[in-house]
Amino acid sequence: QKGLLRAVVDKTKMGGQGFEVGTPAAIASVRGTDFSTEVTQKGDTTVSCHQGKLGVSAGGKTVEVPAGFGTRVKKGEAPGALFKLPSPPEVLEPGT
Repeated sequence: QKGLLRAVVDKTKMGGQGFEVGTPAAIASVRGTDFSTEVTQKGDTTVSCHQGKLGVSAGGKTVEVPAGFGTRVKKGEAPGALFKLPSPPEVLEPGT
């Protein structure tokens, strides 16, 4: 009902099956990707696409979320405008 999920879905191993994550506010339909969903105590949902793309459906509307973007969905409403995700941190080798 609340929390954070990160999933990496390899579409080559899905055998034509779909993969969806349902929250109280939205459904994220994965299309072979790396994504995360976070659900608040109130059931509001943030879906972030790290690689690939996914569809987010709520309130009778579906939005396509490409890699590097996310959307927020308030419970009972359609997905909000896409927002750009922050760049991942740069990993440095020791001593550099």
